Amino acid sequence: MGKLFALPSTADYQNIGPYNKLFPDSYDWINPYNESQARASSEKTLANKGIWKTYLAYDRTRLPSIPAKPLIRSIAEWILRRIICT
Repeated sequence: MGKLFALPSTADYQNIGPYNKLFPDSYDWINPYNESQARASSEKTLANKGIWKTYLAYDRTRLPSIPAKPLIRSIAEWILRRIICT
């Protein structure tokens, strides 16, 4: 049997921005969750019946950020609710 070579790869992209526009929530996001990934691997059958494998991966994840004032306000409201309810 001859030498075999395979090169499978994948790429993924996610952006929550359009979803947030369709279904708004209580936070005013500055930038939404965003993720991009790419993966590639290669396998080559060698002449001496061995296999050479190589893996590559890339990942970039950007977490959402919100203005500080609403976040501080929501934390303060949570603390006040805890104090009042106890």
